Amino acid sequence: MKRRLLRATLLVGVIAALSRFFSQRGNYTLEREQLVPGPRDRVFAFFADPRNLSQITPPWMHFEITHLEQMPLAGGTMQEYRIRWLRVPLRWESLIAEFEDSRTFTDVQTSGPYRYWRHEHTFEDAGGGTLVRDRVQYQMPFGILGAITHELLVRRQLRAIFDYRANVIEDAFRLD
Repeated sequence: MKRRLLRATLLVGVIAALSRFFSQRGNYTLEREQLVPGPRDRVFAFFADPRNLSQITPPWMHFEITHLEQMPLAGGTMQEYRIRWLRVPLRWESLIAEFEDSRTFTDVQTSGPYRYWRHEHTFEDAGGGTLVRDRVQYQMPFGILGAITHELLVRRQLRAIFDYRANVIEDAFRLD
C-alpha cells in the first residue's frame, strides 16, 4: 500500500511539474512580504549586511560566506557563499545589480545552483514599521528533470527557507 501511494505521489508530482514547466517555460516566481516593527533605515541596514545572512538562513543549509568584496553593500558588490543542498556542497556567487540606500537592492546569481536567480528586496514605510517585500524570479537547470525536482523538493524548500527567515526577523526586531 505504501509503495502504491508513493508511486501515485510521484506521478502526480511529475504531471504537475510537466504542466508547470510547459505553461511557465521553466520560469518561477516567489513573492513574500513582511511588516517588520522598526524604522526603514534600520531594517534596510539589517538586510543589506551580508553577515546577517547566516542568521536568517536555516541551519540545515550550512550557509557560509566565503568571499565578500566590500562592506557595506553597494551596487556592483560581489559575494560568494557555500551552501549544502541534500548534503551536496554548492558554491553560490552573486552580484548586487541594483542598490538604492534604504529603499531597494537586487542580488543576481552569477554562478550557482540555479539556471537563473534574481532577488529583489524592497523596503517601504508602513504603519508601525517597514514593509519588506521580496520577489525572487528563478529558473531551474536541467529542463524537465529540473522542473520535476522543483515540484517535488525545491518549491517547498524555498518556502521553508523564507518562512524560517520571516520568523527569525520577527524575533530579532521584536526584542528591540
